Amino acid sequence: LKFPSVVQEMTFSGNERTSGTVAVSPDWNLIGTLSSPVSSTSITSVPSDIISGSFFGYNRGYNIADTLEPYKGYWVNVTQDGILYLDATSSFNKQVARENYFDKLNSVTIEDAQGNKQTLYFSMLDKFANLSYNYELPPPPPTGIFDARFASNKFVEFSENGKFKKIPIQISSAEYPLTIYWEVKENLNIATLTVDDLKIDLRKNGNAHIPHQASHISLKFDGAKNLPKEFSL
Repeated sequence: LKFPSVVQEMTFSGNERTSGTVAVSPDWNLIGTLSSPVSSTSITSVPSDIISGSFFGYNRGYNIADTLEPYKGYWVNVTQDGILYLDATSSFNKQVARENYFDKLNSVTIEDAQGNKQTLYFSMLDKFANLSYNYELPPPPPTGIFDARFASNKFVEFSENGKFKKIPIQISSAEYPLTIYWEVKENLNIATLTVDDLKIDLRKNGNAHIPHQASHISLKFDGAKNLPKEFSL
């Protein structure tokens, strides 16, 4: 808004926006929302099935948005030109208790000194590798805004049938020192976090402090080891 002189007060009036459409283009789109919360699972599109992956919000780090809150912006990736339909009054717009798929995966959470944090997931088990799902993160935020991601631009990585694999982790605009937390739910000791010359075996739950900016941080899968399958006396 632009005025020819100082305005002390303005009043706006209007109606709540409980439904609407958003035109989207291939790749990432930053969209607005409605006057009431909208469940991401209730959002439909024309053509159908063009939404690729999850909706993402940003709050000290990217997070998957199950609900699109009023007056906030969200990233969504689509495969082709189309229209998204948002309806806060939809009968499908309900929060349903559901098992979180990502709770089954191993995770590494990177948190900086200001409380910004990002969780990345990984697995060595093929049953979790849903390759048809898009695990890509939205574009990196502007310089000065915290971000952490795998160098592949994904927030989930899988080993390739137990083979050796090294995935760099990119961290930008972080306030040091960093704290890295991990939670390993698979009983396989084949994942290592490398911070320059420091190697950290990722087993069960733990954390490590990184006092200064590191040149290289990577998650490494060492490949399947010949673990005993049978014990006898």
